Amino acid sequence: MAKHLISKTSYIKALQCKKAIYLYKFYPKHKDALSSDRLKRFSAGHEIGFIARQLYPGGIDISAQIPASYEEYLKSTQEQIEIGKKVIYEATFKYNEVLVMLDLLIKTDTGWKAIEVKSSIAISETYKQDASLQYYVITGSGLTLEDFSLLYLNKPWNEIEKDEDPKTIFISESQLERCTSDLTKVHTQIEDIRRILAGPAIPSIKKGAQCNTPYPCDFIGFCTRQESEIAEGLFNNL
Repeated sequence: MAKHLISKTSYIKALQCKKAIYLYKFYPKHKDALSSDRLKRFSAGHEIGFIARQLYPGGIDISAQIPASYEEYLKSTQEQIEIGKKVIYEATFKYNEVLVMLDLLIKTDTGWKAIEVKSSIAISETYKQDASLQYYVITGSGLTLEDFSLLYLNKPWNEIEKDEDPKTIFISESQLERCTSDLTKVHTQIEDIRRILAGPAIPSIKKGAQCNTPYPCDFIGFCTRQESEIAEGLFNNL
């Protein structure tokens, strides 16, 4: 498997809380069980992603390869780019030990454009940070992008009819200016995450607003137990 230190998921976790990224990387067994609401959101996100593919049909799905392997995903992505495949789903790139999988990579008459699909009705700051990271990795790996856009819903998912035309439910917004201006910032954040992960112990960060912003943390239960045990003089830093 192609080695990578950071993924899109872990990068966003690190921006939310440095303790969370350390736990995610080294102590995943302490994650809280996913709630039914979060499972439903994940399921909806996958479904919306597949619907978005209908806007760009005929593509090859890099993630559909069996057996699954990031190394094979990276290799296959490069092969498809080199032969000029027009539409690639889940195109995979790695740069500076960061791995990303892009929802849609589209070949136009003038170059390549990247599209990431979101299941909300608005573009959040987190989505923009996600886009900037992917742009950093994709362009850093050697592929020039003429645009990077976010595709999001124009109305709530539960209001969309099952047979509705995908062209009527999505809004596209370019993030190219933000992505290009964030290159140095993203690099700095990656180096900061690298330092955190190289540390000898779990970062000492108390529970706070970051536990639920922008997303509920996967380790709230662990941190709650940890703080309780520290107060009682019982906690051993694993």
